Amino acid sequence: MLMARRCEAPGCELPARWSQADHNVEWNQGGRTDQTNATLLCGHHNRLKHRQRTRTRRDRRGRPYTTRADGT
Repeated sequence: MLMARRCEAPGCELPARWSQADHNVEWNQGGRTDQTNATLLCGHHNRLKHRQRTRTRRDRRGRPYTTRADGT
């Protein structure tokens, strides 16, 4: 939560204190539990991620980006 001021979902403005640390690559798929494999999402976007099968990754500068299940 020290790395992000708000939910990292595109367009979401909910503050970090109302968000949850989440795995980018799920732990049951071999994802590590560390800062490089983490993103901060509010409860709504965390649940939506699973329903819509979106994935969040970080670029070399540490900025998050989200892709849909179809790759866009």
